[in-house]
Amino acid sequence: MTDTAPQRLPLLAAGVFGATGVALGALGAHRLEPLLAERGMSHAWETGSRYHLFYAVALLGLAALAASVDAYARPFLV
Repeated sequence: MTDTAPQRLPLLAAGVFGATGVALGALGAHRLEPLLAERGMSHAWETGSRYHLFYAVALLGLAALAASVDAYARPFLV
C-alpha cells in the first residue's frame, strides 16, 4: 500500500456510493416502478436512493477535507 492509497479511500468510496445511488435510483424509477407502486413503496425507494446520494456527497467532502489537511491530522479522518 502506497502513501497515497489511504487518501484515495474516501474518494473511491464516494465514487462507488454515487454510482450505486444512481443505479438504484434508475432501477426504482424504471424497472421496479410497477412493483413499487403496487406496494405503495415508491416514495420510500426514492427517499432511500436520495439519501444514498447524499452520503456519496458527504464522502466526497470528506475526501476533499482529507486531501487538504496535514499528515498529522489525516489518520483521524481516514
